[in-house]
Amino acid sequence: MRAILLAFCALSIFAQDTVFQHMILFESSGTDLSVSETFMAEGGGKFQVALPKDATLAGTRGGTAVKDARTGIYSVTVAGQQGQESRFDINWTMPFVVPEELSGRILHSGPVRMVFPKDVKASGTMLESNGVEPTTQSSIYTLKGKTYKIMIDGAGTLRSQRPQGQPEEEQGPRIEQILPRIYDRKYLVLGLTAAILVIGFILNYRASIKE
Repeated sequence: MRAILLAFCALSIFAQDTVFQHMILFESSGTDLSVSETFMAEGGGKFQVALPKDATLAGTRGGTAVKDARTGIYSVTVAGQQGQESRFDINWTMPFVVPEELSGRILHSGPVRMVFPKDVKASGTMLESNGVEPTTQSSIYTLKGKTYKIMIDGAGTLRSQRPQGQPEEEQGPRIEQILPRIYDRKYLVLGLTAAILVIGFILNYRASIKE
């Protein structure tokens, strides 16, 4: 009985996570899938991330990710102070010859939004469309539930969809100006509006790690 109680308490630590926003960007080369996930947490905290069994962890930022004994599970710890919002990023890749189905699960509370570049098509019963971001023409979805099976087809990246003729340096300040708006939790209820901000947020992050 004591062992069961201890196990329940351990699970409760992760069940009471503070993730209030989770954004996932899927980019495809046609033979490989590159995924960037961004988590926003209230005051830091702990949560778990599940990656597909064929995924290779490419990098993290904003916290620690320790591989669990279970396949594909990582325990994440994000430092933060009460009343402040923290961010954690994880990037992973896997072989993925389109069209192919991707299965996954979410191990935390809070909404999850998925972004697919213009030429990457996604379909699945657990995807609720939030429309198309007007600048990049990326498709944005809200995930319904905590498990999913998504059929992905096509190839494309978000970085390749920058408007032609516009220097990257000119885009940086514009993205930085909208970054704080993502931290305003009232935008979580605005669906497409919040998802459009997600595009800028992830694009800015991917640009910074490749500098």
